[in-house]
Amino acid sequence: MVERGVGRGAAGVIGHCGRVFTPSEVEIIVDLVGRSPTLSRSGLATRVCERLHWQRASGALKTRECLDLLGKLEQRGVVELPAPRAGRPPGSQTRIAWTGHGDPQPALVGTLGDVRPVELELVSGSTTHALWRELIARYHYLGFVPAFGAQLRYLVHVTRPGAAVVGCVQFSSAAWRLRERDHWIGWDDQRRRANLAAVVQQSRFLLLPWVRVRYLASHVLALSCRQVVRDWSAHYGREPLLVETFVDGERFAATSYRAANWTEVGLSAGCGRTDTGGERHPKRIFVYALRPRAAQELAAGSQPRPGRPPRVARGVLLSPAVRHELERRVRASTTEQRAVRRAQIIVALADGLDTKAAARAAHTSPRTVELWRARFVRQGLEGLEDRPGRGRKRTYDNVTRMEIVAIACDPLRPDEPGACPCHQMTASQHRLAQGLDTVLHHKKLGIGVRAMVAVSTYVQALMTARREVAEVPPAPVIVRRTIEQVRDEAVRRGVAGTISKSTVQRILSEGDLHPHKHRGWLHSPDPQFRQKATQICALYHQRPEDAVVISVDEKTGMQARERCHPDRAVGAQVRREYEYERHGTQALLAGLNVHTGEVIGHCKDHRSATDLMELMEALAARYPTGVVHVIWDNLNTHYDGLEKRWSSFNARHGQRFVFHYTPKHASWVNQIELFFSILQRCYLRHASFGSTFELHTGVLEFIAHWNAQARPFRWTFRGYPLQAGLDLTQAA
Repeated sequence: MVERGVGRGAAGVIGHCGRVFTPSEVEIIVDLVGRSPTLSRSGLATRVCERLHWQRASGALKTRECLDLLGKLEQRGVVELPAPRAGRPPGSQTRIAWTGHGDPQPALVGTLGDVRPVELELVSGSTTHALWRELIARYHYLGFVPAFGAQLRYLVHVTRPGAAVVGCVQFSSAAWRLRERDHWIGWDDQRRRANLAAVVQQSRFLLLPWVRVRYLASHVLALSCRQVVRDWSAHYGREPLLVETFVDGERFAATSYRAANWTEVGLSAGCGRTDTGGERHPKRIFVYALRPRAAQELAAGSQPRPGRPPRVARGVLLSPAVRHELERRVRASTTEQRAVRRAQIIVALADGLDTKAAARAAHTSPRTVELWRARFVRQGLEGLEDRPGRGRKRTYDNVTRMEIVAIACDPLRPDEPGACPCHQMTASQHRLAQGLDTVLHHKKLGIGVRAMVAVSTYVQALMTARREVAEVPPAPVIVRRTIEQVRDEAVRRGVAGTISKSTVQRILSEGDLHPHKHRGWLHSPDPQFRQKATQICALYHQRPEDAVVISVDEKTGMQARERCHPDRAVGAQVRREYEYERHGTQALLAGLNVHTGEVIGHCKDHRSATDLMELMEALAARYPTGVVHVIWDNLNTHYDGLEKRWSSFNARHGQRFVFHYTPKHASWVNQIELFFSILQRCYLRHASFGSTFELHTGVLEFIAHWNAQARPFRWTFRGYPLQAGLDLTQAA
């Protein structure tokens, strides 16, 4: 029972547990205590209740409340009470004996129709009390705790398929104050004190763990609410109008309460009758009206019912680090949607929004907001994570999953089931087999005797060679398994009895494994790869003084393709005809100024050394002074050759040109390839040319458009500076 306090007004009156004691009544209490020194505290409480006619509606004396009043008066020095008698140590729990009557029974599974009729037995004797306490202590998550004030207990019985106890129910005095319940009723403090006895609390509800009967819980709730009206009136002389209860939202979904038409009115403050602080555990409050107008009858005579204030999220205070983490979860595109919603709820509450506004902001329900607020208040960020064990248990354990991954990563050998027969022969055997088939085919054509002898000799030679090849073990052939083959192999090895293709795919995806996919790469055989790449990257990142860096290459095979039909726009995509007419090709020879982005290009029918020399002469005219660093690949026309073309070219221009060669099979180091890629993606791929002249003109117009807004590329690769150590002025 919630502390109700002892108060003294200005006129000397004392209020306690809903009753106001006048100064004359206080004098009577003092006189009774003074004239009865031999009575115990309980005896004094009984004598005071009898003298002042302090009793319940049923006629029973309020001895417990009177004891609290005498204790308060003693603390104030108004009376002096006898010493309390020795009893159980404070905080000790009632010891419950476990007997065979409370042991688990065989599972009871079915529907409500299989066990009807269901009956409630009012606990009255010592035997039934002992059984009720034992079942609650053993199987209820809160255990057995003595209830405060008035109380009634029931055992739930079924008669089919055999007589058995299947549950327990307890009703006790209602909570003194509940903000959400009081707002739902709409009464003021005066009417609450007068009518609180008409509200009872269902403080325990238990169906035994071996009972799995559908609809039984809601049926017991409805049955107990009807029966408690009669029994409570008979025992305590006051007919109840309302039943309340608390449900732990983290443990139970309250489905049976909703099915029995109970009404959820909000969350409790999270503290019990005697709590003085510490961790709070809010619970969901449900009420059930025993009459159609129960709330109006309880609030009769009260002030007009105020509008229910919004639910205020209490205690949501965020440190800068926690707020930063929650906002990061909301922004991140890889965060799960449920984690995003939980973070949005807490941020909205911390910003001062009430429960309903926070629910609207996070696109969820007020009940969900209260649930995650309560978890966050108790556990912080850890409370926003899913609890272990949520969801369906895994069908396949970790060992099975690792074995499936091992099968997927293990290549399929030619002698294993499922391998393609064509992979069981070497290339030489294939050639021999093809030759033998050809010979046998000609043998059936009716050729002459002399030719038959030649054929027979050739056939014998082939057969001999085939036997010799067969004696040599073939080179191992590696074949990657498909998802279906991984599944079949897992079943064949006994790793899993039955497993679907989709399950195998999910297991591999969890480890980011895609054994059926591959990405190509090109190995550079150049022994000086690091030195050359570092040298070129240094030119890109740091422009030499009084010098320019030109990236030169050829884009050959540009086709002048004319589409047979024009493109069509369908929705957000363009539909393009596959067929085209080819009018010839052009070759683009171009140089890119690495530090300005300017391009100088010539379109030719071929890419001969003469055409390349014309481009280099144009570059020499464009940059008449200073050193020119030329970066190009290892094409044959880029070397001197027998005619010493580039030595002569450099001599004509005062040895200003320094040639740098990219590593072999590493054209990506040459920046002009970036421009060629843009030309292909932005222009050539989408254009249609009726002749090579149109292609020639179009490419030069694209270069002019590019130079009008030219800017250098942002080159991020820096090479291998620790392995370099070369002089940039030397040609490679």
